[in-house]
Order: sequence, then C-alpha cells, then structure tokens
Amino acid sequence: MRDADKTYYTPKEFDVIIGNPPYNNNKGSKMNIQTRNELFTGLLTECTEILSSKGLDYAGNEDANRNFKEVGRTLGMTPFQTWAVYFNKHVDAVNNAIKNNPDNPKRHAESVEESLKDIINYAGILYTLIYEYNH
Repeated sequence: MRDADKTYYTPKEFDVIIGNPPYNNNKGSKMNIQTRNELFTGLLTECTEILSSKGLDYAGNEDANRNFKEVGRTLGMTPFQTWAVYFNKHVDAVNNAIKNNPDNPKRHAESVEESLKDIINYAGILYTLIYEYNH
C-alpha cells in the first residue's frame, strides 16, 4: 500500500509498489574482494580438475583438443566453430535459468554453478585452441 503523505520510498519499497521482486541474497551481506578472490581461486581449482578428467574422456592424452578437430571435420566446421557450439550450449542453459527464475537461477539437470564451471573451462579451451593454431 502507498502512503499518500510519503514522498520517498526505499528501493525495496519501490520494487514492491511497482511489482518487481526484490533481489535478496538471503543473508543481506556483501562480499569483499578477499572472499571473492578466495572463492574464485577454489573455483579455478575445481575447473582444472574437471577439465583434466573430462578431457581424458573426450580427447585422450595425445591431443587435448582432438574432439574439436574431429567433430569439426565430421560436420564440416572448424575447431573454433565446434567450440562455439559447445560453449553456447552452456551459455544458453544459464541464460534460460536466469530467464525462468531471475531471483535465484536454477537448472533441472545440473546446477547453474556446474554450468558456469563448464563455461569457464570452455573459455580456457578456446584459449588453447587459439594458442595451438598460432604456434
């Protein structure tokens, strides 16, 4: 309800008035740089572990980027185009999670966090594909 005499509303009150669901991180806390850096360092460690284990399944030991090359040849695409398909599949899943639940994005098959790890790994893989192409 609006207070007719009130001329200023807090952002939270305004969101309620106009029907926007408020963003709430459930704790009301803010993350400092040190905590974010520590989380990110742990995330990169997890990503490296996933990259190593999945890489063996997809490419084997001889050529870490083999699957991008082979799938590309099979489909008439470059390894970079193959990479883009794989990468965008994960980005699309995260975008759909955000679209479907903007206050707390969730996926059904796996967590958004797991998809983000895949996105990070695919960014690194593109880096290695570019490096390999130029050297």
